[in-house]
Amino acid sequence: MRLVFILCFIIIPASVFFAQLPTIGGCQVFPSDNPWNIDISAYPIHPKSDIFINAISKTKQYLHADFGTPAEYGIPYIVVDNTQPFVQITYNAYGDQSDPGPFPIPADAPIEGGTAAAPGDDRHVLVIDKSNCMLYELYQGSKDQTGTGWTASSGAKFDLNKTIYRPDGWTSADAAGLPIFPGLTRYEEVAAGAINHALRFTTDNSQKGWITPARHEAGKSDTTFPPMGLRVRMKASYDISNVTGQAKIILQALKKYGLILADNGSSWFISGTSNPLWSDDDLNQLKKIPGSAFEAVYTGPIKTQPESEVNTAKESVLILDQNIPNPFSGKTQISFSLPQSEFVSLKVFNAEGIEKATIASGEMEVGSHSVSFDAHSLPEGIYFYRLNAGSESIGKKMIVIK
Repeated sequence: MRLVFILCFIIIPASVFFAQLPTIGGCQVFPSDNPWNIDISAYPIHPKSDIFINAISKTKQYLHADFGTPAEYGIPYIVVDNTQPFVQITYNAYGDQSDPGPFPIPADAPIEGGTAAAPGDDRHVLVIDKSNCMLYELYQGSKDQTGTGWTASSGAKFDLNKTIYRPDGWTSADAAGLPIFPGLTRYEEVAAGAINHALRFTTDNSQKGWITPARHEAGKSDTTFPPMGLRVRMKASYDISNVTGQAKIILQALKKYGLILADNGSSWFISGTSNPLWSDDDLNQLKKIPGSAFEAVYTGPIKTQPESEVNTAKESVLILDQNIPNPFSGKTQISFSLPQSEFVSLKVFNAEGIEKATIASGEMEVGSHSVSFDAHSLPEGIYFYRLNAGSESIGKKMIVIK
């Protein structure tokens, strides 16, 4: 008797193994190695985690969805294409830290809080140009009564195809110098069953410091308060089996991608978009989730002043940061800063000096960059990563564990 074996090959979509990048209008919302899109479930706990979590929870102890019904509750946005005219932007407060216009903002672009919002309210205006994959944001924006332009306290633009941070020490349309849109809880993502990025949140008090990707502080001298850019995640051990609907999708994201502190406001308030389809009954389940269900993770050192003030020669210095986390199993993040636009290579070598991987290779723009390295294929051990930019070269050690 002969045995016949039949081999069956099943093609499984890549999305089963890799989280789909967030998109809007056909554009990705930043690359996969952008901090907003990085899985931090395995990141080490910050040594001051308990201090920061307790400080955030002093005035409010539970999560709160800062969006829902009515339809105008939340932060609205609008998607335009290359037919939208660019208009003048006038800054009346933080123009020295804002990107100059013109911006492609329609006259009827939605304003957070509506056109009746008080001048001192946030009044955020968010515009995505889907033809060029650019994000434009204003803080305290208002349509000029005469002409076609807009007036704002501050504003920023971001290329959604690249990870380029604001200049160190600069604000944006958000206090932390971060983009707002990538951190919003969007209804369409929740309806699709998954949020594949970190979410934006606020606290009532912060310290005078920030952690990359944040670039700006808006706080007090008390270092028990959290810094802007602090990343917190829901503890893996916290049971969410009884949570249902929209709230459960949000909490699942908080275990994997977490929250990024972006502004001062009510503690544990999570930002989301305006949409009449939100279910308040579902979202109200978040009000039962305590701040003690979270822990702060370490994603980098706290800065208290811009690099340009720490090192006046920054413009001519190539900077390579220590990878985070380190030691690590799986993925790690490597950040570096270029003094000028040039050809760059970032490679990994084993202890014998044998090249094992190329993380990045190509022309890159001046400024800060961050890339992700997946070491799943490497055996446990000590490795070195080397950044070459022009005639300069810098290397650092990293440790892979299994």
